[in-house]
Amino acid sequence: MVPKREFYFSLILVLTLVLMVPARLFAYGDPSGGYLFQILTPLAAMLWGAWLIFAGAIRRRLEKIFRRTRLATPGEAEGDSPENS
Repeated sequence: MVPKREFYFSLILVLTLVLMVPARLFAYGDPSGGYLFQILTPLAAMLWGAWLIFAGAIRRRLEKIFRRTRLATPGEAEGDSPENS
């Protein structure tokens, strides 16, 4: 079994050597709207998530509104029907 002191020394040595290895990294900034997509993608994800959460309630309310507008006559749309008096 390796003593703790040697283990930690080996770990620090390996991490130091890994961090000292030169790496060739090339960065490229897309000038054609990369920032725009970084903003729109999370926004689209939030809207889609909200739709998935609230789709049933939204659908029920829209059906209720459409049912009222289809069944209502022009005089009843303003609320002056005989049933309301």
